[in-house]
Amino acid sequence: MLNFRSWLESLVGTVTKHTTSDGSRAATNPYAAWLANLRKLAIGKLETALDVEALLSASADRNGFVREGAIHALDDHPGTASLSAIIARLNDWVPQVRDAAQRAYLRYLDEQRADAVFACLGDLRTLRRKTRHHHADLLSKTERFVERSENRPLLRRYLATSRGETARYLLARLQAVEGTIAAAQVVAAHSDPSVRLAALTAVADSNRPEALVIARKALSDRSSSVRTSAFRFVFAGSIDAQERQLLCRTMLLDPSVGTRSVVCWAAHECGFDLRTELLARMAESAVDAHQAEAWLWHATKLGMAEAVDVAKANLESPRTFTRMIAYQLLFALCPQEHEALVLRAWRDPSSKLKRFVLLKLRTAISLRRDVLVAMALGRFREHDGVVGASLVRMLSIWSQVDIALQLLASADTDLDGKAMLSEWDILYSPLMYEAPSTDVFGEIQAQLKDDTVRQRTGDFPHLLEAFKKHGLM
Repeated sequence: MLNFRSWLESLVGTVTKHTTSDGSRAATNPYAAWLANLRKLAIGKLETALDVEALLSASADRNGFVREGAIHALDDHPGTASLSAIIARLNDWVPQVRDAAQRAYLRYLDEQRADAVFACLGDLRTLRRKTRHHHADLLSKTERFVERSENRPLLRRYLATSRGETARYLLARLQAVEGTIAAAQVVAAHSDPSVRLAALTAVADSNRPEALVIARKALSDRSSSVRTSAFRFVFAGSIDAQERQLLCRTMLLDPSVGTRSVVCWAAHECGFDLRTELLARMAESAVDAHQAEAWLWHATKLGMAEAVDVAKANLESPRTFTRMIAYQLLFALCPQEHEALVLRAWRDPSSKLKRFVLLKLRTAISLRRDVLVAMALGRFREHDGVVGASLVRMLSIWSQVDIALQLLASADTDLDGKAMLSEWDILYSPLMYEAPSTDVFGEIQAQLKDDTVRQRTGDFPHLLEAFKKHGLM
């Protein structure tokens, strides 16, 4: 093994000759002076790197000699930090540094240094995304090392505490040595849902008798993706029609929209009557907030008029999401009450619910102009300009001008009105080419008779020109 001191001494005696690519002759290296200077700098830096922190910094130095020397020196200070720096140099752009890092890393594949290898598996996994050097052989050796029987306790311990790609990699290693069923039992309570999902997927693909038992337990998992996959697997398993309907009944009020959507599909496949089941559930008193949300969601999808009274009762729910689901059902089934519902929602304290109503106004609800104008003016007067501007955008451009003129009449909102009018006070304004409707014409004309409004519109010459063209002034 080439130790750090012998490597450092070898820098001084490096030959300043080089061989041409065809190997025919040797000549004086034209970069000898430059290389000598780099070596001199490397020796100076490395001789002052007396602790691990300095060596870790030197391992990322711009000088390749310094990086190579730091790798040799870090080999004398084994540990997680040193190994992490060595792994980073496995993809170095200098071949000599890569080779030194690979030799140093392979010396870590030893039982006494196994803890550091497991701790740095996350860094090692990133090598698969690098393209400068091929690491397949090194990664294969690492896999065999991780799967050794003497490293099994470390494998289980790091699997329990890891997350993400590293945890899934360790799960695959445990599955390779202990089987998918045993591995799934180990990670049944893992904190990362992607690990539990990967274990369940492997179990489903194994076609083992124990797979159905594990999948049934996963139906109550805290992750919706795991529950959905477990439901799909159990539903497609070797169970009879009655058990399939019982499964649909059990998962009908799942808190996740994704899971409920799969249950709806499954109910159609097995002939399960969702409407009858939902009516039976409606009569039950012991229904929590999450189940009520799921019930209202199904009722909206099925267009159940019987759910209208339940939805109205849930408009007073303390949970914002429950109120949103209730509004969604009422918007879908009670078009004659849209205006009253929107005005009620506007008094709700939740800004999230107001944004939900705004979305519905853009896509699914049609309100009279006077209602939208009144709502927009109310928002501006309560200094909620963001929502007010969103409502204004749903109106015609002359209706927007009407709202702006009404805002100009008040000292509290005149700045909002001026901001709106400035958008139309441009050369070739659209207002010049689009005449106002009859009802808006009369309202704007009445507004312009106010001396305060006329005075404040004097700052908008292009707008005044549009007013005169259409006979408003």
